[in-house]
Amino acid sequence: MKKMNQELMLENLNGFEFEELVADIFRKKGFKNVIVTQRTNDGGKDITMDEVTYSGEVIKVVVECKH
Repeated sequence: MKKMNQELMLENLNGFEFEELVADIFRKKGFKNVIVTQRTNDGGKDITMDEVTYSGEVIKVVVECKH
């Protein structure tokens, strides 16, 4: 029952709310500089962020969300 309720909650999000949710998940996973891009003409780049490796290397990450 809990999983079904979670799925219904996701279905009720609009595209922009979904992108914000995904960005929050990446923030909680430790990604840095997580930014939801502008809503139009983003070239498929919905979220940008940095991943810092154990060696200190910064890797730029781009996410395209599909809801």
